[in-house]
Amino acid sequence: LRRNPHLGPEPRPIHLRRRKIHPVTIYRSASLFIGLALLAGPFCLPAAAHAAEAGSAALDFELSETRVRFQGHELRSLEPELPNRAKSLIENLMIASNGVVARFLDRRGSLSIRRVVHAPERWDRIVTIAQSLGVTLPATPDPRALSQFLRARKAADPRGFHELSHTVIRLVGAGEYLVDTPTTVAPGHFALAVKDYSHSTAPNRRYPDLLTQRLIKAVLASQPSP
Repeated sequence: LRRNPHLGPEPRPIHLRRRKIHPVTIYRSASLFIGLALLAGPFCLPAAAHAAEAGSAALDFELSETRVRFQGHELRSLEPELPNRAKSLIENLMIASNGVVARFLDRRGSLSIRRVVHAPERWDRIVTIAQSLGVTLPATPDPRALSQFLRARKAADPRGFHELSHTVIRLVGAGEYLVDTPTTVAPGHFALAVKDYSHSTAPNRRYPDLLTQRLIKAVLASQPSP
């Protein structure tokens, strides 16, 4: 990735690479590795700063995740998955990469599968919740203003932030997949505050990601969309 000061992270030429994908997600192992690098000193992963910028306006929710450990077929323990800088960096790199892929396909005149979260229809309820906490949000849906409100509440009331997160998530609503063409304008992803967003980084566990990678391969080979 390289940074265009006007458009955000922009791609260098995308090239086809072959890699083996394991069925087990290894985010935890990658997070531990990056965490050690962060402790060792300044972290110089390429595009790390741009990835952080890509996720800077995303809505900051706090969701409970539990890691289940088995020994054979016997349940051994349930451990909470706690947030950390390394996991945030991985998530932001994924956001940046998915945006790059969406814009790449668009510029090359290809169809793309966009992950879309519409502006909340119940924005007025979110505004009311913010007012009850002494904050005035804009009358129309504004992801950046909502992001600032959530981050402020997380800092002011960490213990109550979990419940607020779940309430706002329900009001924002679920996402969906839409087919986008070079002549149409996708609605964007409200929760991430981005206009162009696809799912492309997890073909081992999401079928839309596999379809997106097939579209990329077709473009690179100058072939019609599959």
